Formats: sequence, C-alpha cells, structure tokens
Amino acid sequence: MNVEITATHKNIIVREKRDKISGEVTRELLYQVEQKIELPDGQFKFESYDIPVDISLHKNYADKKVGDIIKVPCNIYAKAVSADYATLGLGKAK
Repeated sequence: MNVEITATHKNIIVREKRDKISGEVTRELLYQVEQKIELPDGQFKFESYDIPVDISLHKNYADKKVGDIIKVPCNIYAKAVSADYATLGLGKAK
C-alpha cells in the first residue's frame, strides 16, 4: 500500500549496491526524515525513518534544506508479524 509521509527533512544518504551475480552497481537514495507525533497526554514523540526514494524523484526535493517539511511517497510492508503485534517497514513507492 502506498502512502505519503509528511515529516521534517534531516539528511540524504546515497547508497551503492552491487549485484552479486552481474556485478552491476546501482545507486539508491535514502531520505532521513523525522516526524513529530503528539501523544494523548500532550507530550511529543519523535519518530525517525529512512525512506528509499527513486533517483528520478530526487528532482522534487533538490531545493529542500534540512529542517524543511517534505512529503515523501513510500510503500508500507510487514517486516515481522506475531500473534501480538506487527512490525512495519517503509519501502520505495510503487
């Protein structure tokens, strides 16, 4: 399921991956963002996420600076599921 996360822009990481079979190197961008969530008791909680983004979408964020509010499309998937809870992960928007 695709969603859009609105959060504070913290950093951009360029990660290179090498295919073990072909040896081809691909670049991937990770946007580090922080989301401020207000709790029922009035306090705030900060959640940090590393969201992979296609290089073609980078032009949408080229003018953004650290601390700006950005909207990043991503895909939610289940990392681990047990009887009591599920751990969710964030992937590239499809």
